[in-house]
Amino acid sequence: MFLRSAILLVVLSVPTGCVLAAEELPKGWEDGFRRACADFLAKPPTREGRVAAKQILEVAAKSEAVDVTISTDFCPWMAPGKDYKHAELLLAAYVAGNCLAQLDSGVAANDPYSGAIQIFRVYRHLKSQDASYAVPEIDALLALHKKGELAAHFAKAAKQDKP
Repeated sequence: MFLRSAILLVVLSVPTGCVLAAEELPKGWEDGFRRACADFLAKPPTREGRVAAKQILEVAAKSEAVDVTISTDFCPWMAPGKDYKHAELLLAAYVAGNCLAQLDSGVAANDPYSGAIQIFRVYRHLKSQDASYAVPEIDALLALHKKGELAAHFAKAAKQDKP
């Protein structure tokens, strides 16, 4: 299911200051979005990384140029009742990778595989900062990726999500 409202709820919970009102994106938004993605992916847990994460989620929620699906199949650590440290950073990684792939291809279609690759990048970064940090749901996705089964897992999930 397509959940722009879920992204907005996460944006509101990221502690970085003001939240932009729902409005049209300004001209040149894509360049700023790409810079925010680069800044975030370079240093996700820093203040600058969190500010960039907030920008990523806000733009994805507003843009008609991208179509991001958030579900427990694609973002299992976001399921109700789950409360992992850095969950919002992992979601921003998913959204950043998903959106960048769409902007690069020019096709506004959910791309959870590209999102997952950036989740793994941020997850590895977080684990390098704290060896005890673990999110079993991401470890499970990573295991699927290592077996070459992640794309098929996401394709199956996408078919089940369609009405």
